[in-house]
Amino acid sequence: MGAKYLPTHKDLKASQRFQQKQNPLHKFKKTPAAAAKKPGGKK
Repeated sequence: MGAKYLPTHKDLKASQRFQQKQNPLHKFKKTPAAAAKKPGGKK
């Protein structure tokens, strides 16, 4: 019987970054018009 491999947090993050490079997700770009519609400011 061999030792079981338990991935560390660092290993999981590296694997996640690699998968994102292999299968990049489409990111929605924010347009200036959409940013201007947000209500905000001081009252």
